[in-house]
Amino acid sequence: MDKISEHFTIKDVDCNCGCGYSLINKQLWTMLENARQLACVKFIINSWCRCQKYNDSLPNSVPDSAHIKGLAVDISAKLNKQIILKSLRKAGFKRIGIAKTFIHIDIDETKPQKEWEYK
Repeated sequence: MDKISEHFTIKDVDCNCGCGYSLINKQLWTMLENARQLACVKFIINSWCRCQKYNDSLPNSVPDSAHIKGLAVDISAKLNKQIILKSLRKAGFKRIGIAKTFIHIDIDETKPQKEWEYK
């Protein structure tokens, strides 16, 4: 498997629809790798890059999603949510969305840099 860092592979980055769309932002994966090392728990990536077509097919997605630009990641957070959140904050993530089963992080500077909870 082609690794982009110690804990993440190209498969983690690719669009979930199987189209092969992949856009690796070095700053994002460097920060994510740092957070993963701080957490000492596995990060399961639900979604990283999305092609526009796949993004548009998802309920509640926004047309200008940071996922399309390769600037966002959704991490499964059914377990270890507080550990993961703490490590993400320490790694420098400011834009964090907290949902019941996942955590969204992104570094899209065109969007408000804050934490929020999904309702």
